[in-house]
Amino acid sequence: MTIRVLSHKTQPKMVEPALIVDTVERNRDRNRTVGNMVLTMAGILISMTIVLIVFSADKKINDIRLATAFFISVFAYVLTGMIGIASCFLRTKRTITTEAQFISDLLSLFLTELRLLRLSCTFLALGMLGNLVGLFFFIFR
Repeated sequence: MTIRVLSHKTQPKMVEPALIVDTVERNRDRNRTVGNMVLTMAGILISMTIVLIVFSADKKINDIRLATAFFISVFAYVLTGMIGIASCFLRTKRTITTEAQFISDLLSLFLTELRLLRLSCTFLALGMLGNLVGLFFFIFR
């Protein structure tokens, strides 16, 4: 949400570094929360997809398209989990000596986590699409 101040009567001043760090850390916390939700959904959907695979194998449904769609879903969910977990282990590899460098590194970590979270959500959506395609093949076999 964009906030715009229309009539600001005080003198403009520089943003305090503590405010920047606090804002970035809150955004990183939000990224981690969304990443945990995506990881949980991927785990639940992996279980559901495996149940669908076992059910179709039990009913002796020999449709290669159905199996392929479900296995692509499982693979996408595994990638979702792996990328989500990998985003939590990002660290800087150099010594931080100044406050500006600290803020820059913190922003860099935040943006990398955000990119990985977006990639993880993309694989989650791909897995869900695979499930829908598999269910479509199951219904219209």
